Amino acid sequence: MIFDFFRLEKKLNKVDGNVSKTIASLVSNMKDITKSNNALQTMGAECSMKKEHYSSVHESIQGKVEANNQIIAKIKEIIS
Repeated sequence: MIFDFFRLEKKLNKVDGNVSKTIASLVSNMKDITKSNNALQTMGAECSMKKEHYSSVHESIQGKVEANNQIIAKIKEIIS
């Protein structure tokens, strides 16, 4: 049995080329995924900071509302 090594080498090179292209595509996709993940983490951190800020503002407003309620209660006492 005689092997056609030239034809076999061409087939192997074609397969190797396809594998290389596939690996390059995988690497490219992984880079894109990493960029997207980093962007999501950044947005998550920004959202967390905004949440903390809004929470702080909410607490401040809540404190002012409670202070106003106490003032209103004192005014009602004085009027009664």
